[in-house]
Amino acid sequence: MKSRNQPVSWFIVFAAISAPFAQWVQPSQQITAGIYSLLARDGELYAGTDGEGAVRSSDRGDTWETLSNGFPKPAGVYSLFGFADRLFAGTYDGVYYSNDNGKNWTPSSHENWRVLHVAALAGNGKFLFATSNREFLYPYNGGMLRSADSGLTWTPVNTGFTAQIMINTLAQQNSALYVGTAGEGAFRSTDNGESWTPFNKGFLEGSESNARFFYSQGDNLYAGTGSGVYILSPGKNSWKRISKGLENPMLITSIVAYGNHLFAGANMDLWGGVYHSADGGASWRLVSNANGSGPLLVTSLSVLGDELFASTGESVCGELGCGGSLGGIWRVSLLKLLGTTATGPRAPDTRQTAWQKMAVPGEKIGFEIVSRSLVTLTAHDAAGKLVSSLIDQELIPGKHSVPFEPAGHTKGPFFIQFRARGLNGN
Repeated sequence: MKSRNQPVSWFIVFAAISAPFAQWVQPSQQITAGIYSLLARDGELYAGTDGEGAVRSSDRGDTWETLSNGFPKPAGVYSLFGFADRLFAGTYDGVYYSNDNGKNWTPSSHENWRVLHVAALAGNGKFLFATSNREFLYPYNGGMLRSADSGLTWTPVNTGFTAQIMINTLAQQNSALYVGTAGEGAFRSTDNGESWTPFNKGFLEGSESNARFFYSQGDNLYAGTGSGVYILSPGKNSWKRISKGLENPMLITSIVAYGNHLFAGANMDLWGGVYHSADGGASWRLVSNANGSGPLLVTSLSVLGDELFASTGESVCGELGCGGSLGGIWRVSLLKLLGTTATGPRAPDTRQTAWQKMAVPGEKIGFEIVSRSLVTLTAHDAAGKLVSSLIDQELIPGKHSVPFEPAGHTKGPFFIQFRARGLNGN
């Protein structure tokens, strides 16, 4: 059943102006290692580096604070993810978590973490998931692991995977989980990871077997592959290639959205950089000047406020173990990049929006936010007791939805509480 609730939303009207290349800047030269991952969280920007642990900036990348207390040395941080008020890092030595925004790190508990590279992390409100790729010197085959206690303990959930599978990316889309692998395409799970089946219909043969990055936006799931971008639309059971304007092959390492605009990062020697689509991915244009004045070998993208950030790493080919050097982080004003001006009302960034509604199990809870916001979505019983936390993280502008499944609770009524606080300008 679809939610009939229409939460508070603000309409923005854009007037398009041609702006093929806005000015990208590299605000800081403090980071010299390759960058594997970016995360915008609570108005700050985090980056995972190749060998220097994690770093954090509170001033849009102008200065960086090293966050490596508790990490092994050297520390390669391949993924960063916020879940249940904790910050998680996927490293070459397993998963680490922080309760103080990265100042101190504690290793998660799993017998095989010491030999596992963790390339991606994701959560669905109930479980936290981590991909694990085996260290070549050890026999453990890797695969997927799941935690039901916010990362304290982990259980392998690999039924349906081929032996020695290497997983690059992980995403939750509505009630299903999707992973992208190195060499075997995509897999899907509809039972919280208990079992997995191949999900490759629509992919071209060859480079698509390296599904490098998944990104969930509204009801669509986007895939970055070795030959461009694909989309999985609502109600469809196959992928559709949406790569007009992109070369083939084209290794897409990251996808992110700003409102209705999509951005894709490519890590290629000849035509890498950042590409933009204003039509849902149907067509793309290069928006980073590769001639020394913008990011080229892009490893990750993130939006913080009204700015787009791109991380780079020379020779970072998208696979664990490839290594990286001479990295950096670039930023650009999205208003200048898109050549747009807002002509309609917009909610103040610091205003907190809240609402409450009744819900039934299986219902999809939908909402829309106009600016990057810290969103919490919780379910409560009639006495006000917390039943489950559906969302507790920073989200980008646009439409979002999450299924309501009150695990372990069969009697209602249930109430959904929504709160969002804008983060632009923080």
